[in-house]
Amino acid sequence: MCAFRIAVLPAIVALAGGCETTVRLEAPDRPIEMALDVGVTYDVIIRPPTPTGALAMDRVPDEAAARDRLINQALDHALVEAAGDRSLLFRSDRDAAGIRFSASHEVTLPSATPVRALTQNLPLDAASAEGRALTAGQCYFRYVQDMGDVARIHQLEDQSVTALAACPIVAANGALAGAVSLNWDRGQIVDQDRAHNALSDAASAIAPILTDTGL
Repeated sequence: MCAFRIAVLPAIVALAGGCETTVRLEAPDRPIEMALDVGVTYDVIIRPPTPTGALAMDRVPDEAAARDRLINQALDHALVEAAGDRSLLFRSDRDAAGIRFSASHEVTLPSATPVRALTQNLPLDAASAEGRALTAGQCYFRYVQDMGDVARIHQLEDQSVTALAACPIVAANGALAGAVSLNWDRGQIVDQDRAHNALSDAASAIAPILTDTGL
């Protein structure tokens, strides 16, 4: 059995450990099954971004305040459309150790606890299903109860997080520039198609701002 360590906090989840996992991209309505332990599988839904164009804009504003407003509007759109509790924009930095994420913007429901201060300089495990998805330009979704790490499940449940999703923001050169993430805190069954479209739209709208300004 493999021992896994959670490398990232609420918004983006990455499993880090000593075992290799093969991730297969499947059709959107089918989960990826990862055999992490003998006789045990955990499901992560991975699919390509599919923006609808609902948040398309003509140009990137020059003013920093205007860019911030557009980012927050995109995050709010994702939150409302996906019936989530918390949405965040993460930007990525790369160092000798790999990719690290830091949350630069956050929108929450009044009932949700902000986590932006807790989501700074977080390592992304490129070998995890979620890390592989984001670095390959794919989105992911998973329920906390389907995770294989009991300690991580308890940690997220203590924070009331019951489901997570994210879509990547990819620069023109193909590098991972950041990600838009959603959390659900109330144990509801998530409409994954609606959540996926909402995240895709938000990531698509924020991408020109993030890649143009290097936020």
